[in-house]
Amino acid sequence: MDKTNSDIEKKLLVICDMFTPPAFLPRVRFFCDYLQQHGWNIDILTETPRTQTILPYNIYSLTFCQHNRIGGNVEWAMKTIISLFCDIKSRQFVKYANKSLNLKHYKAILCSTFFTFPLPVAAQLAKQWQIPWIADLRDIAEQAPRYTYLEHQPKGWFGNIMMQRYTQTNIKRRNNALEQANSIITISPWHTEFLKKFNSNTHTIFNGYDANIFKNDRQATNQFVICYTGKYYGKPLQDITDLLTTLYELVFLQKQISEQKILFKWFSDDASKQRLLKTIDQQHYSELLKIIAFSPLIPHEKIAETLNTSSIALIASNTATNNGNHGIMTTKFYEALGCECPVLCVKSDNECLADAIKKTNIGIAAENVADCKQFILNKYNEWETNKFTMVNVNKVEQQKYTRQHQAKQLYNILSTLTN
Repeated sequence: MDKTNSDIEKKLLVICDMFTPPAFLPRVRFFCDYLQQHGWNIDILTETPRTQTILPYNIYSLTFCQHNRIGGNVEWAMKTIISLFCDIKSRQFVKYANKSLNLKHYKAILCSTFFTFPLPVAAQLAKQWQIPWIADLRDIAEQAPRYTYLEHQPKGWFGNIMMQRYTQTNIKRRNNALEQANSIITISPWHTEFLKKFNSNTHTIFNGYDANIFKNDRQATNQFVICYTGKYYGKPLQDITDLLTTLYELVFLQKQISEQKILFKWFSDDASKQRLLKTIDQQHYSELLKIIAFSPLIPHEKIAETLNTSSIALIASNTATNNGNHGIMTTKFYEALGCECPVLCVKSDNECLADAIKKTNIGIAAENVADCKQFILNKYNEWETNKFTMVNVNKVEQQKYTRQHQAKQLYNILSTLTN
């Protein structure tokens, strides 16, 4: 076989939604990096990012809406309404792909999304060119109440009606595409069982951490630091009121922890900060502001250092209910696991995340104030002695959550599919 045919044999088309800051689709990028290192040639078809980033692949991008210009939101709203009746976005991308790509040369298609688009694009191109394809679902609408994850939140009764129609339409399009996929991968056992209703060939490949970046490098600190990194959505998706009550009582009422020795570092965006301040105000815990330090979201390359100089990593969650959260395995948990920074998950989901915390022995998924108090006091006493905290992680379980392991899982599925 000559070199050209060999390249064709290992050519993969990755179709994904827009690369957005701050992380720029880390799951997709790590899959691509691993596959490229193991002989696959990668082309990416995506929506033109609003914030440019340099990627080591051939990028084919198409602009659906001019978000950054005057009238961009109006254009988005009009096209969204039209898309309820006609999937113009997918049609536009299929047309662009047929014009710009030599599709007969691809051995397989990998399509990754957080909602629905671009699954219909992958399904149509795969059917048209007889290419096997894998659907990667990073999130689904049913995992959280109503429209928690959507960028554009509905306003008023008309907005709610339109958003309900938008969600129902996109779920139907998603399910139709999934039925045509050769294989589905998704991020938790709950997601896997849910999606098997549409395609029995569904597998769990967790999100995770890059083992080359997130390592145990625990360092002594002058203060007992609880850190939170990432966005905070508040109820019903996340509920940290038990933690706030715990800190208020331990520091200001019972004085079991010195106000001068503890610091709650909050690395997030302004909207998340305002949600936290509102919660604190509602609970009448204004004194907590004395021990909270607010900072902007930190770059991805600084997260490991932040975790290794923290005594506890807060993971914000909430209890899984019939109409509530399911299978939400935040990347912040995996990053803390890689650095072996003790994890306090509040409130326990009593589901996938709590199970992973228990199996890895990285910390606790707290169900109440008593759980929070016991864990924080234990770690505070440990910090008082050593000036840092540690945890006896289950190494076998820990390795299952590295991105290296997960990319290998995808490689094996892809190899089986294409062979």
